[in-house]
Amino acid sequence: MMWEIKKIVLPTDGSEEAKQAYIPAFDMARIKNAEIIAVYVMREGYIFWEVPRPDILVEIEKAEMEFGEKILNEIEDKGKELDLRVRKRVEKGRPADTITKVAREENADLIVIGTRGRGGVRRIIGSVADGVIKTAPCPVLAVRK
Repeated sequence: MMWEIKKIVLPTDGSEEAKQAYIPAFDMARIKNAEIIAVYVMREGYIFWEVPRPDILVEIEKAEMEFGEKILNEIEDKGKELDLRVRKRVEKGRPADTITKVAREENADLIVIGTRGRGGVRRIIGSVADGVIKTAPCPVLAVRK
């Protein structure tokens, strides 16, 4: 029996490392006729020691929301070019936890994530990818350059 893939979660932060996962995700979606759920995670709880203007936090959040929507629109546009189904989700939270939460909510069959890699085990796969792999409800394809 073949592995059914109907939904692929494609998290992104707009970095080059994240973008390297787009091609395998698009290829898999095309081959399996799967839907892509593109996810941008806004970090929660900006910490500032002194905020002379509390309204600046609202501006920062608004700018990050716009940035996330711009990135997801680029994925959606590329998906349309390739005749793929793409849905977009902007979420708030810790990236690894939020990505796995979305995968659970969507009943995803696969997560395709780009990796950065910094140090130790994380040098190999990256901290967010490492967290996703440890808690994902489905297989994870971690893509490096």
